[in-house]
Amino acid sequence: MNRHHLKPKEQTTEHVAWLKKHGITHFDVGILNRETEQMNNRINISDRIDGIIRFARFQNWSEAADIFIRPHNSGRWPMIFADDVSIDIAERFASRYTCLLIHTSEEGGCQLWIPVAVSLTPAQRLEQQRGLVSLLNADPGSVSGEHYGRLSGFKNHKRAGQWCNLYAENEGELYAPGAVLPEPEPQAVIIGNDHSESGKEFGFACHALRRGETPASIISNITSRAAGRGKRDPSEYAQRTVDAAINATSQERSS
Repeated sequence: MNRHHLKPKEQTTEHVAWLKKHGITHFDVGILNRETEQMNNRINISDRIDGIIRFARFQNWSEAADIFIRPHNSGRWPMIFADDVSIDIAERFASRYTCLLIHTSEEGGCQLWIPVAVSLTPAQRLEQQRGLVSLLNADPGSVSGEHYGRLSGFKNHKRAGQWCNLYAENEGELYAPGAVLPEPEPQAVIIGNDHSESGKEFGFACHALRRGETPASIISNITSRAAGRGKRDPSEYAQRTVDAAINATSQERSS
């Protein structure tokens, strides 16, 4: 469900309400002064969070402070986090799994809050978030079990005051380690006049490489699709397809 149309205060309210809905009862709010680079942490907030958010909104406007939120850092929570995920990959993930997707700026990527089935300690959250780095091509520097995410409905002063928007929320499957990223549709990308399945998958591989996806992720996607239609040796076929796409896109860059 896309929530980008909501007003800033509505986005903030819905962001917090969604976290509460998925088991978060106590929060930390971080207010980062961009001039001094000092973080004012309001720790272990429950019923006082509305008042803290009003103060944060004033600081965001008057002091050019950036505003962050997380589940209380020392608690056990059924929630993990990923940062700096491309919009394409974030939307693919959100098409299947329960998550909240935050668009941090036009230039930047997305942040995802992802519920899980059991409550996790900070160390356990760290371990699961490490698995998200390769799945989502996320920022490996943001996997601590205590990491802050941006709070929707506030200006991102690191990005010249652009709005940080609650982009989408989805209620689908619960993510678990070993889950796979939903595949995009190769049929949407065709190179030349080759409308065969292999032509579509070659086009998909070229397009995915240009978006910055890893060859391993593309190979996995094509292998699954090829196996599903009964292709002989699907993993070898996928490897050849991606190798050809790498060669083609390399020639584009050098020409």
